[in-house]
Amino acid sequence: MKVKSSQAPGATTQMGNPKSNSRATSVATAAMKRRVAMLEGDVRSLQSELAEISRQKTDALLRANHDTLTALPNRDLLVDRFLQAAAQADRKQKAVAVLFFDLDRFKRVNDEFGHSVGDKVLQVVARRIQETIRAIDTACRYGGDEFVVILTELEDAGIAEELVEKILRRLAQPYPLGEKSITLASSAGVAIYPRDGAAWETVMCFADAEMYRAKRHRGSTEPNSWLPHERSSIDVCG
Repeated sequence: MKVKSSQAPGATTQMGNPKSNSRATSVATAAMKRRVAMLEGDVRSLQSELAEISRQKTDALLRANHDTLTALPNRDLLVDRFLQAAAQADRKQKAVAVLFFDLDRFKRVNDEFGHSVGDKVLQVVARRIQETIRAIDTACRYGGDEFVVILTELEDAGIAEELVEKILRRLAQPYPLGEKSITLASSAGVAIYPRDGAAWETVMCFADAEMYRAKRHRGSTEPNSWLPHERSSIDVCG
């Protein structure tokens, strides 16, 4: 007796081999895992590149706004900090002080001990100033052996006078150089915004003039000096 097939003529039987299907699934899964691993590697590589770009931008900004030797803010950042402090002082009816420091006859250090030693001394000077001022204040290496400090949110000029004396005492302490040490004389000038000027250039001119006035009046035996406010410096700076 013949059994008739119900399959239509020309049709094929769809009966897969279970082992073949399993191998195909395994191959597909492995390929997918490899692809995912590659993508994860690409993501990690991209994240690393972005982190490096961010680091380079941060370093470039730091170099653009800070002194390379002392890591203190440079002149450009100093002016920006002053303008911010002045605007805040105007709103709060307070004052801003600009302190100008100069290391007297610092050239002798470079001439006698070499520029590498001079650089180390300048780094110590920067650190001493930074450690003496408040967190809200700004210390700057203005150039060579000159440093400027901006004191913000002052109630009166007396605070600036106390701090300039404190910094001068710190700068007068010995600087160790191996088995030897040296001492430095310093001069300072103080200017108060808005009392001594309304613009950065005027205030800075006043602080500079006061510093040179103190330098001229310092006795040969005095380690450091600054002088109380004098009207003549205002006249010079207009």
